[in-house]
Amino acid sequence: MLLFKEIHLKRFVLAMFIVIMLTGLSYLSAMGSSSKMTSWLFYVFRFPTHTLFWGLFSQSSTLYRLGLVINIFFWSIILERLLMLVTHIIKGFKDT
Repeated sequence: MLLFKEIHLKRFVLAMFIVIMLTGLSYLSAMGSSSKMTSWLFYVFRFPTHTLFWGLFSQSSTLYRLGLVINIFFWSIILERLLMLVTHIIKGFKDT
């Protein structure tokens, strides 16, 4: 199946860079409450660890940040797969 092929390293690094930037900006915004849009975005980037395991990751700031790192990897894999899918669809349209 197309979604379970190996991960392309360059797309993954690009996806990770995008997710790190968005997570960092939304984290700083949520802590400073400067913008509703980026503060809301932080709740998206806290999923899945902080949403599912809040009792564990809220115990200390170290665990909280570890949860953010896990989320960055999670969202980077999701974004890399979406980029792969879009690339595959665009190549399919060019072939026809």
